[in-house]
Parts: sequence; structure tokens; C-alpha cells
Amino acid sequence: MLAEIGIPSHIAERCLNHKIKGVEGIYDRYDYFEERKDALGQLFDALDSYF
Repeated sequence: MLAEIGIPSHIAERCLNHKIKGVEGIYDRYDYFEERKDALGQLFDALDSYF
């Protein structure tokens, strides 16, 4: 659903706590906390509109 609401895949993967592989996983140490918080807020709003 994250892709469906327009969340970039690199943020969605971090929301799901997936380990990022390759060079990106080694060097990109930023935690994307604010971006994950915003993405999950958008997901909440999308789910809220379904019910």
C-alpha cells in the first residue's frame, strides 16, 4: 500500500525495517525517521479513509 499512496520505495523499505543490500546499505546510514513518520502518517490516513 505504501507504493500505492506514492511513498518512494527506499522509504517504504525502511518503514518495513528491511535490510538494504549492497553499497546503499553500507554507506547510507541516515535513519529517515521524519520521512518514515510522514509515510506512516499518510498510510494511516489512507487506511482511515477505507473504513
